[in-house]
Amino acid sequence: MQKKPRADAIRNRERLLEIARESFAEMGDAVTFDEIASRSGLGVGTLYRHFPNREALAEAVYLAEHQRLVEAAKEFEATLSPVEALRAWLRMFVELLATKRAMKESLNAFFDQKPDVYSAVRNLAGETISRLVKSAEEAREIKPGIDPTDLLRALVGISTASTGPEWRDSALKMVDLLVAGMVAEAR
Repeated sequence: MQKKPRADAIRNRERLLEIARESFAEMGDAVTFDEIASRSGLGVGTLYRHFPNREALAEAVYLAEHQRLVEAAKEFEATLSPVEALRAWLRMFVELLATKRAMKESLNAFFDQKPDVYSAVRNLAGETISRLVKSAEEAREIKPGIDPTDLLRALVGISTASTGPEWRDSALKMVDLLVAGMVAEAR
C-alpha cells in the first residue's frame, strides 16, 4: 500500500512548483536547482526528492500550469459572462505560453519522451476552449462558427514568431482584438 504524502510534503511540492514557474519565467532554462531551492526557502535536497532532474521539474511545472488553466476556466465560467470568461481564459493561456517558452529547452525532452502525455494535455486545453467558445456562442455574445483551435493557433503563432520580450504584450493585445472581432460580428 502506498503511503499518502504528508501535508508538509504536499505544501513543499506546491511551493517548489510555484517558485520554479516564476524562476523559469524570469531566467529561462538558465535557472539552477540551487536558485530555485534558495528562492523557495527549502533545501536543494528537498527539490531533488520531488524532482530528480530539470526535465522532471519542467514537466511538473508544465502540467501544473495546464491544470491551473482548466481550473481557472471553471471559475471564470461561474463568475463572468461567457465572452469575458473566454477572454480571461485566453489571457491566461498567454501566460502558459510564456511559461512554456521560458522552459523550452527543458520541455523538449518531455515532449519527445512522453508524446502521449503532451497530446492529452493539449487535448484538454482544446476541450476547455471549445466549451468556452460554445458557451459564448450559445449566449449570442460571439458570432457562431468560431473554430476554437484558430484562437489558440493565433496566440501560439505570436509566441513562436516573436523573438523579443514584447511578444507577451502583443499576444495580450491579440486576445482583445480576437474577442472584439468575435463580439462585433455577433451584433
